Amino acid sequence: MTLLVWYAVIGLASFAGFFVAQRYLTRRWGLLESISDDTFYRSITIIAAIGVGICYLAVLIPDPDLIVRTIRDQQVNEVKRALYDNYRVGPYTLRYVSAIGGGIAAYRIITRRRIDLWDIANVVILGLAAFAAARLLIIVAALIAVALVYHHRPSARLSLPLVLCAAVVLFLALTPLNYVRNAGFYREKYDIHNPLEMNFSEIRAYVGSPFQVSVGVAEKDLSEGNDFEGKVSSLGRFLRPSYFEAPQPFNPYYRGQIDIEQSLSTNSAFVDMYGASGLLAFPLIAMLCFAGALIVGHFFLYRSYVFIAGAAMLYAFTELWRISLFDVGVVHALVLVPLAIAATAGLWVRVEAWRTSSASHQPSKPL
Repeated sequence: MTLLVWYAVIGLASFAGFFVAQRYLTRRWGLLESISDDTFYRSITIIAAIGVGICYLAVLIPDPDLIVRTIRDQQVNEVKRALYDNYRVGPYTLRYVSAIGGGIAAYRIITRRRIDLWDIANVVILGLAAFAAARLLIIVAALIAVALVYHHRPSARLSLPLVLCAAVVLFLALTPLNYVRNAGFYREKYDIHNPLEMNFSEIRAYVGSPFQVSVGVAEKDLSEGNDFEGKVSSLGRFLRPSYFEAPQPFNPYYRGQIDIEQSLSTNSAFVDMYGASGLLAFPLIAMLCFAGALIVGHFFLYRSYVFIAGAAMLYAFTELWRISLFDVGVVHALVLVPLAIAATAGLWVRVEAWRTSSASHQPSKPL
């Protein structure tokens, strides 16, 4: 019952936020509508290339053989660990933008049935980013591609064969990435040698553990030892941007409630919030979902590619069953970078228009 109420609150708050945005926040900012699709796409490509390039330089300069060695040992997760050993908020974060470029590239390839150099560049950049640091960027790119289809063709409908085909393609795309990252781990710990079986095992852990942990923890309010002030104070942890605070060591305080793999850490947004704040977690998640849905609903009204800011916020909702991303850098980057690109282009257009207007109104010099 606790979990049913939890997901009902999420659904109702999200619907309310989207409804309010679509009904009352309908005024679009003209500044954000001036950019052309090609300019936006190329800007995203350049920014993503810079972010991914900086990440690879950060891990290769101290250890030039790292990537070759980890591929040979099927332990490419070591590349991500090396990156986070020297992680700083800033240029590294730009690698997340590769999901936007990859999503646009997939949409263009599917709808135009041809591919150009910009599309190839974005597919390669996304592949490099997913290989080194985040396979989930491929899922974000797929989400953005679907959003683009619906944005340009609101009457489009998904068919079951298409969904199944997309699921198979996504599974096959993630299988080699999972293999080079985790094959050594699965062989050593579970005696699994088949890449497909490894990927199924990864999906089972990724999908199953959040629900297993949530059901176990829902039986008991783990926050009951905290006073009211402590519960209120804990709410701020989910409202402040996480990248402004030092990373905290993983504290699996719920291990006494449920038995899961010790290495799993992103086990449930419900556990994180309910375990720290008790019943106060319900108004907290309602507020976060309402605000996120406002962003989605408002930016889906735009005609330019800036609407991708809303599509990117959808990613926070797709992951909410296992982790809250409303306060993390990946979502903030995916929302703010499209806005920054569109705003910069809009300011440039207005400045050029003002200069042209000023020049045309200057009095002509006498002969």
